[in-house]
Amino acid sequence: MKVTLARDVEAARNKTYQDPFKAMVTCPHCGKEAPLAFVAHEGLDEDDRDTSRDAVCSLYKTTGQRGDGLWLHDWCAVAVYFCRGCLKPLADYNQG
Repeated sequence: MKVTLARDVEAARNKTYQDPFKAMVTCPHCGKEAPLAFVAHEGLDEDDRDTSRDAVCSLYKTTGQRGDGLWLHDWCAVAVYFCRGCLKPLADYNQG
């Protein structure tokens, strides 16, 4: 897994398997702005596609059923934000 810091916000936002991550989100805890800090991603770069290595999706089985059986089914990208008001961490993710 690699990490891209948000020094270049657009580059970090685009380390994704789907739509770009937002540069800023609203904190559900205090309502203030939370800017993107970094994106952790696996398998997006050619040199990070070693299928013999563990991936987040291999940590647990998924049944695909809500309640207690959901888990990732593929490599993932996770955006981490820190609220400027309360400093709580927030996250969003997507998968291949």
